[in-house]
Amino acid sequence: RQARAGSLTQPPRRVCNGGMPCRLACIAVLLLLGGAYAAARDDPPPKTFRVGGTQRDMATHAAVGPGGGLYVVGACTGRTDFDPSTAAATAQRARLDKPSSRRRMNAFLACYGADGRFAWARALGASGMNVARCVAVSDDGTVCVTGHFSGRMDFDPQDPPDEEDTFTSQEGRDAFIACYTPDGAFLWARCFGDADVAPKGSKELAVEWSEGIRGAVFDADQNVYAVGMFRGTIDLDPGPETVERKSREDSRDIFVVSLDKQGAFRWGRTYGGAGTDQGHSIALGPKDGLLVGGCFSAVVKFDPRPSASSVVSAGGMDAFVLWLDRSGGFRRAATWGGPRDDQVLGGGLAADRRGAVYASGDFSGEADLDPGDEEALHESEGARDAFLLKLDADGVLDWAVTLGGDRVDSAYDLCLTSSQHVVVVGRFHGTADADPSRRKKILRSGGSGGATDAFVACYSAKGALRWAHALGAKVSGPTKMTSAKGVGALPGGDVIVVGNFHRTLDADPSRKKVLLQSLGDTDVFVVRYDAKGKLVR
Repeated sequence: RQARAGSLTQPPRRVCNGGMPCRLACIAVLLLLGGAYAAARDDPPPKTFRVGGTQRDMATHAAVGPGGGLYVVGACTGRTDFDPSTAAATAQRARLDKPSSRRRMNAFLACYGADGRFAWARALGASGMNVARCVAVSDDGTVCVTGHFSGRMDFDPQDPPDEEDTFTSQEGRDAFIACYTPDGAFLWARCFGDADVAPKGSKELAVEWSEGIRGAVFDADQNVYAVGMFRGTIDLDPGPETVERKSREDSRDIFVVSLDKQGAFRWGRTYGGAGTDQGHSIALGPKDGLLVGGCFSAVVKFDPRPSASSVVSAGGMDAFVLWLDRSGGFRRAATWGGPRDDQVLGGGLAADRRGAVYASGDFSGEADLDPGDEEALHESEGARDAFLLKLDADGVLDWAVTLGGDRVDSAYDLCLTSSQHVVVVGRFHGTADADPSRRKKILRSGGSGGATDAFVACYSAKGALRWAHALGAKVSGPTKMTSAKGVGALPGGDVIVVGNFHRTLDADPSRKKVLLQSLGDTDVFVVRYDAKGKLVR
């Protein structure tokens, strides 16, 4: 039959008959493949890497857990790969099962081990816009995510939606707090909102009439403390009871709320006046206290005692740091600023072992950064400059440094290292001097036409610059904002910087360039430096 078919030119196919030679050959092949796979799995994961997809992905904050693990939050569009390794099986597992809409951004939470290896990721999907703004980790590894959402949001993507993990915003955007186990399993979620909407004919954006939580922190008992903003009315108790508060004259006010480790309401406070007041940052303070930071305008009374005086801003918005006890009781307040806008931003608060407080953010024009009777006048190089200052345990200014170029520059987050050095991150444009001494440390942005670079700078407890780097790329355009959004310190002294970039990012400040390449519009970068500022790859 083969001869008639004209197939004699093809040799007959040999079929394994299960004999010993065939079995040995199969075993050898399997051992080779298994060894190659194990070698790929045993390769050390990269410490500096990119996260993203073909569309827009952005990080908004990051935190280091008690075991050195890294937690990153933000928002992503489309399908995003969170695994930087080269192992195909791992990369496939890292892709979220429920990618976000191509047009709508969904909040995400991603976890990486102390060695940089990908652990897990969660996409918190909603029918409307939703963004995670802050992540905090307790001493036992419980993870808290805060932010805002609109529409219907599922906080547990691993299980079918139910009344325990799925919430619908009342109108506009609502604030949320959600907690997860160290392995990413859903624990509980609580939401804060109301039915207030912008009045018809109002020129103000609807987002000004929404709620949002910008910062959160755990204490040693796993109680959660969060700070955010609201306008109109808000119920501070997310449980069955009602603790309703109303903002002053329908302006934007600050709220601080505390929940226990099961998510039950403990207490809540609001602060504000007739102007715009915003809460951006919260941290554990000295002597079982809390620190709250942000900005205020016009007149605000932080001290609730009838005999206490109000504070008045110097112009637009002034920055503030508020000391509270763990029950929400007032201790003291420090405010500073100038005729224009000044604010504490993001994660820009921390207290050291002696009770001194570090604060960071941005300021405009000429501002007095001393909250006391003395003056510490600084003038921004552009529309806004970044600042970092240190207050002693009594709220008296110790020192202040500023950093900025000829446009808008901001400091978004800071952390204290095991050596009690302070590391601050943010963005800048053009050139900026990171060294307050005469030696100067000029950072140069590679962007143009309004594009910014990220910066990371490390200072001693006395305000002396130890090292500073600019991270960026040669891109152009006012929407090309390369910026560092989060920083965390590892027990050994390394620091991890997380942010966003366009096209390419040079992560190595030395002559040895380490370029990260984006896949889409905006990608997330994770960069690690040692205690001396040297890149850890």
